[in-house]
Amino acid sequence: MAYLKLIQGNTPGQILELNSGRMVLGRHPNCEIVLDNPAISRQHALLLESHGTYFLEDLRSRNRTFINDTTLQGRVELKDGDVLKVCDYVFSFHSSLPAAEIDPLPPVVPAEAPEPDQDSGAAITLTEPLTDDQLEAAEKFAEEFASEDSSRLTMGGTPELEDQSAGSHQIDVSNENSSIISTMGARSGELHLRVRPEATLRAVLDMTRDLSSVLKLNDVLGKALDGLLRVFAHADSGFVLLREPGRRKLVVSATRIRPSAAIRRRGGTPGSEEDVVRVSMTIVRKVLESCHAVLSADAVRDKRFQQSESLCDLRIRSVMCAPLLAKDGEILGVLQIDTRDPSRQFTEDDLDMFTAVAGTCGLAVENARLHETIVQKKAVERELEFATQVQLGFLPDTQPQVPGYEFDDYYEAAQSVGGDYFDYIRLPDDRIAIAVGDVAGKGVPAALLMARLYSAARYHLLTAPSLGRAMSGLNTEIHSSGLGHRFITCIFTLLDPAKHQVTIANAGHMPPLVRKPSGKVEAVTHADSGMPLGVVSDQEFSETKLKIPPGTSFTWYTDGITEAMNGNREIYGRERLSQCISRAESKPRSTVKAIVEDVEQFSRIQSQRDDMCLVCLRRLATGEVQHEGEKASSSDSSINRRRPTGRRK
Repeated sequence: MAYLKLIQGNTPGQILELNSGRMVLGRHPNCEIVLDNPAISRQHALLLESHGTYFLEDLRSRNRTFINDTTLQGRVELKDGDVLKVCDYVFSFHSSLPAAEIDPLPPVVPAEAPEPDQDSGAAITLTEPLTDDQLEAAEKFAEEFASEDSSRLTMGGTPELEDQSAGSHQIDVSNENSSIISTMGARSGELHLRVRPEATLRAVLDMTRDLSSVLKLNDVLGKALDGLLRVFAHADSGFVLLREPGRRKLVVSATRIRPSAAIRRRGGTPGSEEDVVRVSMTIVRKVLESCHAVLSADAVRDKRFQQSESLCDLRIRSVMCAPLLAKDGEILGVLQIDTRDPSRQFTEDDLDMFTAVAGTCGLAVENARLHETIVQKKAVERELEFATQVQLGFLPDTQPQVPGYEFDDYYEAAQSVGGDYFDYIRLPDDRIAIAVGDVAGKGVPAALLMARLYSAARYHLLTAPSLGRAMSGLNTEIHSSGLGHRFITCIFTLLDPAKHQVTIANAGHMPPLVRKPSGKVEAVTHADSGMPLGVVSDQEFSETKLKIPPGTSFTWYTDGITEAMNGNREIYGRERLSQCISRAESKPRSTVKAIVEDVEQFSRIQSQRDDMCLVCLRRLATGEVQHEGEKASSSDSSINRRRPTGRRK
């Protein structure tokens, strides 16, 4: 690895490793190499690496940059032994780092060792020459804090990460500058590397901000692992296991591994299985059982995991694993980072920070899942809204305009779409067929069958020689369509205005209620009513013919009316319906409005359980004049005949 060696400055002999593709030298604290001298520009010069070749470029500094005593012009390739001068600092460039340049590092501080003094000074940067007392304090500071978990790291941010969950593409993190500082003990010559406290805090804050700004679950998990491997730069890899919603099964949802760690694992062999992050469930189970984070400075020697063969096989050394918790304490999964290098151990301080990050990550996962649920729900709502409009398109827009007769109707689905059905079909000789049906069930399946019924009923009514034959043909088609155990109740009524007569064919539906001019209400008895459509294949349906005296009305309805339930679990029933029709004014619009309001009053504290449909027909009384408004559509009525689900006016 290339490096700069300080020749002239506060600590001659200091080694600065160049392990990042882009490193800025300057006075600003965010620079990768901080040179604390007022004569130096905030961002003075730039070191770039491309395919193993290093370049130096001046960033329009005030006092210029010099290379081999020549003013630097543009971007210049660095050669081994080149001398760089930035004001009072002089460096020599070397293309590789010989082992003799660095003395052995201090021994690893075990996780059980007492915590270091937290009152030590801030990050050490390259400053003007220090006094002997300052040098002694700086060396003591470095010895206390530069434990092996950070002292192997080099200046210029963390290495790139390799995404194992998304095709092993690399993620550029070269802009995470000033994460690491490098200092050389003036007396011992030891190289000490330490994560800047302010850089660590910035990395954690950046990760928290990133997690709060994304809502897709995969992005949340990826950013969490990327951030952790920036904060814990000595970690080799990490992964997230999540429980599938509604199940206890854990699945690997995201992984990360450093390219340098992958190369170290596979020994330089491309495509090795070592590139894949593998999971040991021993530690994961420990975290799930205790619901607490686990730290192991050396997992292979940890007595808690000595029975685990997988840890030995995976050669995991130091590891941290924490639960991902929802707001209510539910365990969503686990988060783990680890290293295989025995010289890089996680500490109790690392665990505290890791646990805090895991808490933030758990909330982010919960929010992401809630967002996914909302998005899916809105998508379903949009689809149902479209389905509602399609279904309402099957229903007639207006009532028939027949001299001497009035019509009105009402339809309301229990859900966005429903299985109740009604239609007016104009036949030859000015006859009007009225069809009312009720598909077993409700919701989308019933609505789809209702659409089938709509087209099939029209076809058979327009082509069959009689009402009974039309119902028989419809039954045969429904039975042969492979609808399983679903069936349909249906009633056809044929109005012949010239004869003032109705013909009825019934397939298991409730008989219509007839209101006589006297106000008396009774059901049309139909002894030969057939079975619902689709029950048996071959079925004949008889017909009933009735005269319509002046002032007489017919009301067809579905069981959503009569089976409406109140708070005492009592049903509305046909008797209440008959009484309501008898009390109401005889006009169809008044009758329909009275029924809807009475049912609503009866079941006001209960949600609608079933689709509701009403159709009302009345012959004008003798001498009664039919007003123009009574021939028009009832869309201006106080009752909306095609209202969406559950919205009552």
